[in-house]
Amino acid sequence: MLSLLLSVVMFASFAGSPVDEVTPSTRYEGVAFDLKSNNMLYVEDHEELIENGKRVGLKTSYCEPSGKVIVRRTVSFKQNETVPTFQTEDFRDGYLEGAEFRGDSVRHYCRKNYGSALKEKTILIPGPAAVDAGFNNVIQRNWDDLMLGRKSQFNFGSPFALDYYGFRVFKSDERIVDGRKLVVMQCEIDNVIIRLFVSPIILTYDAASRRLVEYAGISNVNNEKGKSHFVRIKYSPFSP
Repeated sequence: MLSLLLSVVMFASFAGSPVDEVTPSTRYEGVAFDLKSNNMLYVEDHEELIENGKRVGLKTSYCEPSGKVIVRRTVSFKQNETVPTFQTEDFRDGYLEGAEFRGDSVRHYCRKNYGSALKEKTILIPGPAAVDAGFNNVIQRNWDDLMLGRKSQFNFGSPFALDYYGFRVFKSDERIVDGRKLVVMQCEIDNVIIRLFVSPIILTYDAASRRLVEYAGISNVNNEKGKSHFVRIKYSPFSP
């Protein structure tokens, strides 16, 4: 069941507050460490695309510690803020996944590797719906309710599975670190049975800016054996 989380992981890499709260710079960095060994695994280089003061897209490169780019992803929010059109490609083995917003429906597609055929399916995702980086806009829209301790439920599209799954997110902790208020959000599958076998994703936000400080959970960047890393990603100076 871990595979169905592969698509949701990447929203953490693009969590952000409204554009008018960010600095003039639109580039951000995230460094991923193995959850067990704490060894550095890869670096994320993020760039927000801004048009007329509004965030309309994202570009991300994932690099090995040596600097070699191994994965790239592009995201467009122009048609829908929570169900963006996106594509992610791993240059090592040819893994490819993406989604394309089409009115009330979403075209999902996925390719396991260079030698595999592309699989695709157009599905209707009941609202509230999210795909990939659009998840963060769900959090921003429900921020006040989440801060009051309420749960936010939504359906998340998974190109890997050519389907969607119910998720929920809620505030699990608050703390003060170096005078800075941090808020911990927990994202997990809504199905109580599946939840027993799949670890939640833990997201730590700066309360004032609503920017992501740290992410912990399964990664959509694989190791050399094609298995998912479990990572802790630290953002500097904050996430996009």
